[in-house]
Amino acid sequence: MDLIMILKDYQTLITGIIATVIIVVGFFFTHKQLDYMKKDRYSELAMNLWSIWNSNALIESRKCLSRIEIEKESLCEKIKEYDNSDPEKYLTIVMVGNYYEHMGWLVSKKYIDPNLIIDLFGYAITNYYEQYREYIIDSRNDKMPELFTYFKELNDKAIDRGIHFKK
Repeated sequence: MDLIMILKDYQTLITGIIATVIIVVGFFFTHKQLDYMKKDRYSELAMNLWSIWNSNALIESRKCLSRIEIEKESLCEKIKEYDNSDPEKYLTIVMVGNYYEHMGWLVSKKYIDPNLIIDLFGYAITNYYEQYREYIIDSRNDKMPELFTYFKELNDKAIDRGIHFKK
């Protein structure tokens, strides 16, 4: 009888403790679930970015850039040449730069975690930025001061992480 009387006296306190425990456990599981959702989102995003990177158009663009590099031609001059004469080749040759420009924009707006991008594409970013560097500098001095700003920011982030493509 005494135990029942004691429990009745502390009924509100016991109910409060139980409710607090339930809320804390609920927050813990909610936090874990959100963490898993974030990882799933990053995995899906990484796969989508990778599939775009391996699309036929970007593969063709990378092949074109490789041919120019192998033949020791100036990418800057080729871009200018194609800009004035062959729009299809021009679009092909600037596609990799545009891809990283758009990716850099997404990173700058915090839509994508920069570490995810640097982990996946760091060496490619620094390699292709190096290839486009002369064109970027020349164009910024000439008529497009904002050209590939976000691509440069991505490159700088990769270099800050110690990633630099070495030939």
